[in-house]
Amino acid sequence: MSGKPMKATLDLVEYVKAHKGEFTIKEVGKKFKRPVASVRSIRDSNGLEGFFKDGIIGSGSSLEGGKVMREPTKADLTRLRQICEERQLPFEKWGIFWDKTKDSSIAFYNKEAAEEMKNLHKEMVEDMKKHAPKYPAVRYKKVTDPHLKLIDVADLHIGKLALALQTGHDYNVEIATKRAHDGVTALIKRSQGFPTERFLFPIGNDILHVDNGNNTTTKGTRQDVDGMAWMHFRIAKHMYVEMIERLLKIAPVDVVFNGSNHDELSGFHLAEAIASHFHKCKNITFDIDPIDRKYYTYGNSLIATMHGDGAKIATLAGLMSYEAPGWSDATHRYIISHHVHHWQKVMMQLGKDMPGVTYQSMRSLSAPDPWHAKKGFVGSPQSIDALIFHPEYGQVDHMSCKFAQ
Repeated sequence: MSGKPMKATLDLVEYVKAHKGEFTIKEVGKKFKRPVASVRSIRDSNGLEGFFKDGIIGSGSSLEGGKVMREPTKADLTRLRQICEERQLPFEKWGIFWDKTKDSSIAFYNKEAAEEMKNLHKEMVEDMKKHAPKYPAVRYKKVTDPHLKLIDVADLHIGKLALALQTGHDYNVEIATKRAHDGVTALIKRSQGFPTERFLFPIGNDILHVDNGNNTTTKGTRQDVDGMAWMHFRIAKHMYVEMIERLLKIAPVDVVFNGSNHDELSGFHLAEAIASHFHKCKNITFDIDPIDRKYYTYGNSLIATMHGDGAKIATLAGLMSYEAPGWSDATHRYIISHHVHHWQKVMMQLGKDMPGVTYQSMRSLSAPDPWHAKKGFVGSPQSIDALIFHPEYGQVDHMSCKFAQ
């Protein structure tokens, strides 16, 4: 029973192709109960540019029925040029201009700049795909008692620096990557009693500690770091490639990217780089769209993965029932979250006569940094977790490899 990442995406793509130019992105999103950002991402990743009817790019306004985004008029451009001159900003480089007055709040977009950026991103990805190494297709032995193994290198924070003298634990790039490799090795060995049909391998989830060369998170919080940001990116890429290559020797791998708060941009770029590297590999799938909550089916289990810094725990079961393809077909439902660095398991009941959802928060391999140590966020085991799923019985085991506490 193979895993099927985001199985509703195919239906959406086929629908758009069959109704070329008939519907806007917003209308398609409403029909398939998907956010506009999700439909736009599916459009870009499936070559559907030009298949949608032109329409408003955003939604919501201070005026009822008002448009959020439109192409600017000559008067709008004159006003923007004056503002740029007053503030010594390069007028030619603008992408979005938000004009707020007492009567309205309107965002203007530069269509040429947006297309240029989109094309640049597409060219970069296509160029990486051209240089992707060729992986021979692997013929795996038939598994008589199949299982899905979710191995989760969660919240590794490559680049984080901690000193035992200050925090009680040492942590740096070398320790982080060694723990990750050793942990994956241990979990593969310990789970040998469960025959492997597929691996589910989440990536992202604060894999990188900072998001830029200024050593800050996405929102600008400065961090203590070991090395340069570009070094962290390169180390993380090599680590992921080596891990995935090891898993591919055992069974097919489904990679799911969960964006996160420390490295929202660089983490996504890293996911793109990994997907491009394995572009010519037939035994792997990728779901790297920048959507907060991802849904995956295996047998009669529905598995959600997310970083955990977004929606509140109490709302996740309801969101799953609304967003997830295959909700009604699933006998077992699981939410796998990260972000808080400690193990937590909660059974959430949706209603008196309805089956519940199991929420599980995964541990982190990283040690507390000075800020966390000062605040008292210490004591959780520094470990890597693996969850084992049976196609009929759902989750049948949870394994951990602990390094420190």
